[in-house]
Amino acid sequence: MELPKRFKQGDVDAFEALFRQFQAEVYGWIVQIVRDPGIAEGLTIETFWRIHKARARFDTEASFGAWARRQNADQFLPDPPPSLQSSDWVEAFNQIKTYGEVTSSMRTSEQTAIAKFWSANVVRQYNLVVRDIVDQRTLGLLQTARLTAMVNTVGADALISCLFAKYHYLFWRPVTAIDPTAVTFDGFGPIPGYDDGNLATVEQLGWRPLLVTPNHPEYPAAHGSITSAMAEVFSSFLGAQRFNLDIHGFDAAGAAGNLNAVRHFEMANDLRNEIIYARLWAGLHYHFSSVAGVVLGRNVAKYDLRHAFRPLN
Repeated sequence: MELPKRFKQGDVDAFEALFRQFQAEVYGWIVQIVRDPGIAEGLTIETFWRIHKARARFDTEASFGAWARRQNADQFLPDPPPSLQSSDWVEAFNQIKTYGEVTSSMRTSEQTAIAKFWSANVVRQYNLVVRDIVDQRTLGLLQTARLTAMVNTVGADALISCLFAKYHYLFWRPVTAIDPTAVTFDGFGPIPGYDDGNLATVEQLGWRPLLVTPNHPEYPAAHGSITSAMAEVFSSFLGAQRFNLDIHGFDAAGAAGNLNAVRHFEMANDLRNEIIYARLWAGLHYHFSSVAGVVLGRNVAKYDLRHAFRPLN
């Protein structure tokens, strides 16, 4: 029997043989990322440990090397979304149906403004925070480069892990759960869309979210992931959870793509809490999805900061 099949069945000798065969390859792409041979050696061992734990998910018809490389994205995979027959699902469905609809009478004008604030280009938003910190604290070249690298490396890793999870679970967006007729051909299911089979949820023809639904799966929330990761980066760099940051976002009264609105956040968790509800009020993410995204983003940031951004002293 070939090695990958024996490995999947738990054969220790097969795992050790695959480790010897692919160790150099895995180490090679890790060292290109972290630029430190010592750290890369440790991460290589850690990657193979995750590979061993995940062996039940290995497709024996696939390339072992390609699958091994994907385990770094799989590392932060959240638990599955709630069952469609659960009370958690019913609560989340009804909550976003009520508060996320474009014509909702339950959402306040302030909540609407906050939802639209977070429709801005999130990469521009957090790089503008970097520039503000640099200017306010008159940072030198080294610290400026370090913070810029932290924000963009950690942000990219958080989104990689988030998108991996999205396409792993392929969970449906509120607009297609609440109004199955909103589904157009996407190759993933019937038209109109599926019914959840739960008598406690009531579909509503013509229901549409406040903001236009992005064209990728729902769970977990990407804005939750990157915002939570950025909260961790800024609090780590500034050395305090109370970081007192101003963030620029979209002002609905201005031109398309503007960053004219400003919101102040005293604590890192204030930022995390707002993004959870902002995506709910926007009609884009169930509450549980944004919570999962926030947890994922923080875990990715903690990992990256610990392994790739060691103290300078």
